[in-house]
Amino acid sequence: MFAAFEPFGLLPATRAAAKEKCKAGAFIFPCRKGGEPASQKETVPKSNLNKKTGKVPYGQKKKAFQRILFSSFLHVLMFSFGKKSKTSLTGTRKPFHRYRNDYPFYAQRWTFFQKYLKAALAVGVISFFITAICFWKRVPLSLRFFPGQIIPSQIVAQIPFSYISTAETKRLITEKRSQLAPVYKVDLTPFEAFSQDLWRLNTFLETFPHEVSSEKMNFPELQHSLGTFNRHHQLKVDWKDITIILETLSHTERSRVFQESLNILQEIAIDGVFSENEQNILDRESSHLLRIEVKGQPEYTNIRSMENALRFLRIHLLFMDMEHALTQALFHIMKLGVRPNLIFDVTASEEKFQQLLATLPKVRKFVDKRMTLVSAGAILSNEDYEKLSAYYKALHMDERDKLWTNKPLIQDYVKTFIIIALSWIVISFASITFRKSKKDVLFFFTIIILNLSLLRTLLQLTEISLWKENAIITHVFLCLIPFSIGAILSTIFLKIPGGICCSALISVFYTLMMDQGIPFLLTCFLASLVATLACHSPYLRSHVFQAGILSGFFSAAGLVLFKSSTETMSNMPWPEVLASIASGILSSSIALGCLSFFERVFHYCSDITLFELYDYNHPLMQQLQILSSGTYHHSLVVSNIAEQAAVVIGANPILCKTAALYHDIGKIEKPEYFIENQHSEENFHESKKPELSAMIIKNHVRTGVILGKNAKLPQQILDIIQQHHGDSFVRFFHEKARSRQETDAHPLDEATFRYDGPKPQTKEAAVICLSDALEAVSRVLKKPQSLQNIEELVSHIIQDRVDEHQFDECPLTLQDLKKLQKAFSSILLGTIHTRISYDLENRQNSK
Repeated sequence: MFAAFEPFGLLPATRAAAKEKCKAGAFIFPCRKGGEPASQKETVPKSNLNKKTGKVPYGQKKKAFQRILFSSFLHVLMFSFGKKSKTSLTGTRKPFHRYRNDYPFYAQRWTFFQKYLKAALAVGVISFFITAICFWKRVPLSLRFFPGQIIPSQIVAQIPFSYISTAETKRLITEKRSQLAPVYKVDLTPFEAFSQDLWRLNTFLETFPHEVSSEKMNFPELQHSLGTFNRHHQLKVDWKDITIILETLSHTERSRVFQESLNILQEIAIDGVFSENEQNILDRESSHLLRIEVKGQPEYTNIRSMENALRFLRIHLLFMDMEHALTQALFHIMKLGVRPNLIFDVTASEEKFQQLLATLPKVRKFVDKRMTLVSAGAILSNEDYEKLSAYYKALHMDERDKLWTNKPLIQDYVKTFIIIALSWIVISFASITFRKSKKDVLFFFTIIILNLSLLRTLLQLTEISLWKENAIITHVFLCLIPFSIGAILSTIFLKIPGGICCSALISVFYTLMMDQGIPFLLTCFLASLVATLACHSPYLRSHVFQAGILSGFFSAAGLVLFKSSTETMSNMPWPEVLASIASGILSSSIALGCLSFFERVFHYCSDITLFELYDYNHPLMQQLQILSSGTYHHSLVVSNIAEQAAVVIGANPILCKTAALYHDIGKIEKPEYFIENQHSEENFHESKKPELSAMIIKNHVRTGVILGKNAKLPQQILDIIQQHHGDSFVRFFHEKARSRQETDAHPLDEATFRYDGPKPQTKEAAVICLSDALEAVSRVLKKPQSLQNIEELVSHIIQDRVDEHQFDECPLTLQDLKKLQKAFSSILLGTIHTRISYDLENRQNSK
């Protein structure tokens, strides 16, 4: 088995053999052990180099890379899967990670493989989350076309499918409901009231004598009596008709005739009478009676209109074989009892409709393959929208059923992985400031994932059925979606490179999520880019708000530009344009609202927060001004010096300015032990040992960190408070202790006279360290001073800090130190200026 692996360089017998194989290989990749580069780095043999270019040919590079990957894969098979040790050829057993010392070349290969394996896993995890957010259970049509839009190209069905048509089902229900007979109730109350009035009339007529002729009738008295009767009863009769009845009929005959007439009227009332102005009973176009149902009667009952009911009454009165005049008089009285008495029964009609609705099947429509769903240039209707939604869902299900997996989702994952991998390469190899910080990279992709999650959540709201039916609301809501939040937050915390990368990625994934084209991508990216450039150095929250307004205007301009190719200015969707402007404002508002949250979670400190902390009314500044006035003025001068120096080397001037204001807040505890606060001749250190004095001086750093934490200062300021002295000496008391060491038997502990550190870790901490020292030295300089003397002093202080290795752990370069030397010299020259002498004594004598 070992012989089989020998051509690939696995498990060499001796270290010399391994080294020979390293020399024979085309490439050696550096290995890091314990944070330090590997000691053995072989070079490429000159025989393998191209004579013209002096570089390794591409073919040899490819073979070497394949050999490394294959060797690393075999290492995984042999030394992984839970086995912590293996037996080497020499017979000893030890863990695999110890083989690095014996076989450096293979350790280099394994480290190379391990490094890029971790990067690939990180890209895969990020791609998984983004794919799930942007593409999982996404209906492309609902994010692409909406009712009322113009379809740019013809859409043809690629597969046969069927769907339940909501629009056709509603149309069928409406048609069946119009054909359904409404339910009415017969009200006999009008007939009963008329019957009572008629019998009262009969009783009233009995007061008159039997068979009175017209010659003997007292007409004025009759009219007066009938007028009194009509006023007290609802029955309004004419005295002429009463005269005919009195002349013709006796009391007995009159009662019989009234009873027979009431029977006819009762039949009419029981059948039902409707008014001709009833729209739901009478068809105005055909003047025919519509089919209705009377509760408690057969379905095809003899329902009459007022006209037919009066005709029926007249005919049946004629059948009573009376004189024509008597028949007319009786008709005039009895027609007063013919009244509409049908009442629409809402409850019964609705119950009948619900029973019909339960039996109606939903309309299912079938679409064949290659059938045109929507023609090019057509306005998308609700029916077409429903059809297209069903088509895309069927297409998605068809792909999943064929491959036993979600093929479109896998394709989307591959696209996402490629995009994230390319962005990772750009971040890794380009000069981007946040590529070296894991926290910054984590924040960068967290912002992208959260922003895309918000966009997807808002897009899902457009799937609400109430909004689908209103295309205007849907279009306005889509234009209102805030997509520039990530760009604004990335710019605030990661500066312009982070904002540009975030803008590009969010624009690409938002375009894919919306299933749009290049115009939409350019509009989103342009708006996000404007927001990035507008808030690259915001000192106030209003600056971020202004950046959002500019982003919204550019988003609206892009919308107008790309809409103008298909629509005229009169047909321009101005509500969408206004919503695009509001989108930028909404993005900046949400970004400002989330600012404090991300500062606490990721321990960031934005320039906005730093500018707000640069406040002389802050409680710590008020205490410092009252208790340590000398330290307070010292901090103000250091703040101004550090701000100007930070601009020269590209550090953060706001951080330097604010941190320098708080760097000595620890002196609040014992201000009298610091020289700038000793306004009297008494020196508190004279009576104390140098070691104790050094401890008091050093303690102001620790106290400052505690006070800063209690005041909830940002971590960046706390770090500068802790690092602004590094681990340098407290020189005055160290020299004082050395002078006493000759008489003291105990050896001098230099750690007692060194600050606890750590050394400055950032450019800002280094700038404040130098500014603090220069301000202190400038207090003892005699005036005037030449530029050469000041430059020598600044150079001496900088060189002193360099000799003490105070800047070994911060990214300061020699070029930065030269720039700082010139900047400090110029600042101190302006600070140490002369004034015309003011002779106070002569001025008082002249008075």
